[in-house]
Amino acid sequence: MNEFVEFTVNNRERFERLRNVFLELKKEKDADQFRPEIEWPQFFDDQALDHFYWPTPEERSRWLKETQHRPILITPTEMTSGLRWDFFSMIDAFRNGEYELRSCELVGPVSGRLEFFALAYPYGGVGSMVALIEAFGFTITGIQDGTGYREMP
Repeated sequence: MNEFVEFTVNNRERFERLRNVFLELKKEKDADQFRPEIEWPQFFDDQALDHFYWPTPEERSRWLKETQHRPILITPTEMTSGLRWDFFSMIDAFRNGEYELRSCELVGPVSGRLEFFALAYPYGGVGSMVALIEAFGFTITGIQDGTGYREMP
């Protein structure tokens, strides 16, 4: 069974940009060879990059140290939590997630679906996928994460 994240598509050009980034992530994940982090921003436009949190090296180091010693609340989408992903943490989550990326396609006139196949449980979750989709301005409508389908409000 494939797991997936469904979302509204309100702009075909932005969808194609998202799909191009997805295809780069898939290509590198399939080959198990990710380019250096610093090369990933070139695949995103300014609008998508503005969606992410860009900590200073000192802030990132402090955050990494702090998160090793406290629990982290994981929520399905940034929209519901108010949190913003660090761009490079999102890329790292794709690199380390225990899943195969399958496709990112239109499944209706205003609906898209990012499909993946979990190789293990836990596999890393859908947070990075949600962050990627939301960065391009789309709204998550449903998630099938392997534990059942959840419609998002």
